[in-house]
Amino acid sequence: MDKKKNSDDSLIYNIIEAIENIKGKEINILDLRELENTVCDYFIICEGSSNTQVNAIVASIQKHVSKELKDKPWNIEGATFVDRKTKILEEGFVPAIHDFTMERDGKDFTSILLEEENLIVVVVYSVSNSELDGFKNIKEATDKAIKNNYKVIGLSSSSPEVTEELKRQNDLNFDFYFCDETALKTVVRSNPSLIKLHKGTIRQKLHWNDSSRLIFTNNN
Repeated sequence: MDKKKNSDDSLIYNIIEAIENIKGKEINILDLRELENTVCDYFIICEGSSNTQVNAIVASIQKHVSKELKDKPWNIEGATFVDRKTKILEEGFVPAIHDFTMERDGKDFTSILLEEENLIVVVVYSVSNSELDGFKNIKEATDKAIKNNYKVIGLSSSSPEVTEELKRQNDLNFDFYFCDETALKTVVRSNPSLIKLHKGTIRQKLHWNDSSRLIFTNNN
């Protein structure tokens, strides 16, 4: 199997994995290699149930392929949900943050935290597997968020002792809450990462390397 074939297979695999991470459906691969004058070798097509999900799929593909293959798209066009005005067969895409539990000291703070209008969540699904170089960026972004009157918390499946040591080593100015590792991985893959929420709705998801792109507005 030649190098080009290996590269194509790897790219297709990672794109499909990124789509499946956001629960995209009806994934189809169109092989265009036998056609002349095409702009690409393959088309990968999928469906989403709302603008929110379609945008999440696009972002997931960009981030996943960039991280795994160090590759970026030439251009992005469209990526728009088309309302087919057909009967709704199932509930539309809901950000998975609503399936989380946020626990600390044996108490469940989920409902309280998801009512916050301006909440930044630092996701470290496993401290032992995290990219430690990323916490300098996380520190800068979260300090700025606090100055802009955002509430900042951490979410991790690691023990309180481990997250407290992480806080101490990186001078982090927020507390960690417990959440199941699998639940965290359904929303983000980078470890650590940032999520911005408004009353439980995800408004931004950022790899730690993009944390400077965090946008602060009132009641956004």
